[in-house]
Amino acid sequence: MRSAADMLTCPQCGKTKRAEYAVCWRCHKLDGEKAEYRRGFEEGFKEGLDRGRLEGITAFQLDTAMWRRLLQLCHPDKHANSDASLNAANWLNSIRPLLLEKYQ
Repeated sequence: MRSAADMLTCPQCGKTKRAEYAVCWRCHKLDGEKAEYRRGFEEGFKEGLDRGRLEGITAFQLDTAMWRRLLQLCHPDKHANSDASLNAANWLNSIRPLLLEKYQ
Protein backbone atom coordinates (compact mmCIF):
# COMPACT_ATOMS: atom_id res chain seq x y z
CA MET A 1 0.00 0.00 0.00
CA ARG A 2 1.25 3.47 -0.83
CA SER A 3 1.80 6.03 1.89
CA ALA A 4 -0.06 9.33 2.03
CA ALA A 5 3.13 11.11 0.95
CA ASP A 6 2.97 9.24 -2.38
CA MET A 7 -0.55 10.50 -3.10
CA LEU A 8 -1.73 13.95 -4.23
CA THR A 9 -5.02 15.43 -5.37
CA CYS A 10 -5.95 15.33 -9.06
CA PRO A 11 -6.26 18.93 -10.32
CA GLN A 12 -9.17 18.00 -12.62
CA CYS A 13 -11.51 15.95 -10.43
CA GLY A 14 -10.15 16.37 -6.90
CA LYS A 15 -9.71 12.65 -6.25
CA THR A 16 -6.43 11.18 -5.00
CA LYS A 17 -3.77 10.30 -7.52
CA ARG A 18 -0.21 9.02 -7.47
CA ALA A 19 2.34 11.78 -7.05
CA GLU A 20 4.34 10.86 -10.15
CA TYR A 21 1.37 11.46 -12.51
CA ALA A 22 -0.16 14.79 -13.50
CA VAL A 23 -3.77 13.54 -13.24
CA CYS A 24 -5.58 10.46 -11.92
CA TRP A 25 -6.19 7.40 -14.12
CA ARG A 26 -9.86 8.26 -14.74
CA CYS A 27 -9.04 11.80 -15.93
CA HIS A 28 -6.16 10.46 -18.02
CA LYS A 29 -8.54 8.08 -19.83
CA LEU A 30 -11.15 10.80 -20.31
CA ASP A 31 -8.52 13.16 -21.74
CA GLY A 32 -7.49 10.46 -24.24
CA GLU A 33 -11.10 9.89 -25.29
CA LYS A 34 -11.66 13.63 -25.68
CA ALA A 35 -8.50 13.93 -27.79
CA GLU A 36 -9.66 11.08 -30.07
CA TYR A 37 -13.11 12.62 -30.38
CA ARG A 38 -11.59 16.04 -31.13
CA ARG A 39 -9.24 14.57 -33.76
CA GLY A 40 -12.10 12.72 -35.44
CA PHE A 41 -14.28 15.81 -35.38
CA GLU A 42 -11.52 17.96 -36.92
CA GLU A 43 -10.82 15.41 -39.65
CA GLY A 44 -14.51 15.13 -40.49
CA PHE A 45 -14.92 18.89 -40.42
CA LYS A 46 -11.99 19.38 -42.79
CA GLU A 47 -13.28 16.69 -45.15
CA GLY A 48 -16.75 18.27 -45.15
CA LEU A 49 -15.29 21.71 -45.73
CA ASP A 50 -13.22 20.48 -48.68
CA ARG A 51 -16.22 18.65 -50.12
CA GLY A 52 -18.40 21.74 -49.67
CA ARG A 53 -15.83 23.92 -51.39
CA LEU A 54 -15.63 21.49 -54.28
CA GLU A 55 -19.43 21.36 -54.59
CA GLY A 56 -19.55 25.16 -54.47
CA ILE A 57 -16.97 25.34 -57.23
CA THR A 58 -19.00 22.86 -59.28
CA ALA A 59 -22.12 24.99 -58.85
CA PHE A 60 -20.30 27.98 -60.33
CA GLN A 61 -18.69 25.97 -63.13
CA LEU A 62 -15.26 27.33 -62.30
CA ASP A 63 -12.67 25.57 -64.43
CA THR A 64 -8.91 26.10 -64.48
CA ALA A 65 -9.05 28.56 -67.40
CA MET A 66 -11.58 30.77 -65.58
CA TRP A 67 -9.53 30.47 -62.37
CA ARG A 68 -6.48 31.76 -64.24
CA ARG A 69 -8.45 34.71 -65.70
CA LEU A 70 -9.78 35.65 -62.29
CA LEU A 71 -6.34 35.50 -60.72
CA GLN A 72 -4.93 37.71 -63.48
CA LEU A 73 -7.75 40.23 -62.97
CA CYS A 74 -7.35 40.49 -59.21
CA HIS A 75 -3.58 39.97 -58.90
CA PRO A 76 -2.13 42.19 -56.14
CA ASP A 77 0.61 43.51 -58.47
CA LYS A 78 -2.10 45.18 -60.56
CA HIS A 79 -3.84 46.71 -57.53
CA ALA A 80 -0.93 48.10 -55.45
CA ASN A 81 -1.14 45.16 -53.02
CA SER A 82 -4.56 46.25 -51.74
CA ASP A 83 -6.20 44.14 -49.04
CA ALA A 84 -9.06 43.22 -51.37
CA SER A 85 -6.74 41.96 -54.09
CA LEU A 86 -4.61 40.03 -51.57
CA ASN A 87 -7.70 38.37 -50.07
CA ALA A 88 -9.09 37.47 -53.48
CA ALA A 89 -5.77 36.08 -54.70
CA ASN A 90 -5.29 34.09 -51.48
CA TRP A 91 -8.77 32.59 -51.81
CA LEU A 92 -8.20 31.68 -55.45
CA ASN A 93 -4.89 30.06 -54.53
CA SER A 94 -6.56 28.11 -51.70
CA ILE A 95 -9.11 26.53 -54.06
CA ARG A 96 -6.58 25.71 -56.79
CA PRO A 97 -5.82 22.19 -55.45
CA LEU A 98 -9.54 21.42 -55.47
CA LEU A 99 -9.80 22.53 -59.10
CA LEU A 100 -6.78 20.49 -60.11
CA GLU A 101 -8.26 17.45 -58.36
CA LYS A 102 -11.61 17.95 -60.08
CA TYR A 103 -10.31 18.50 -63.62
CA GLN A 104 -7.51 15.93 -63.74
